[in-house]
Amino acid sequence: MPHWRAQLNSWTAVGQVRAQLDVQEASVVLSLRDADGQIHVKLAVSKDGSGLLPLDESTKLGVHMLVHEESSITVRQGGHTKQLRP
Repeated sequence: MPHWRAQLNSWTAVGQVRAQLDVQEASVVLSLRDADGQIHVKLAVSKDGSGLLPLDESTKLGVHMLVHEESSITVRQGGHTKQLRP
């Protein structure tokens, strides 16, 4: 099976990428960036499930949600991590 990839970027008037859609054969990833170009949200989907990754102002992981056969939500704040499962 051939491999392929397509990428779509949304640019600001000053040439910054603020939104990026990356479509590959097995997955799609949407990345949203702040005015400084740092990624703060990723949304991904594949045949096996999906995920949401919002990041804080230092781009450290705040919440990581995965939905697939073994779904979970991981919440991190400071040095503390809590994982929730159904």
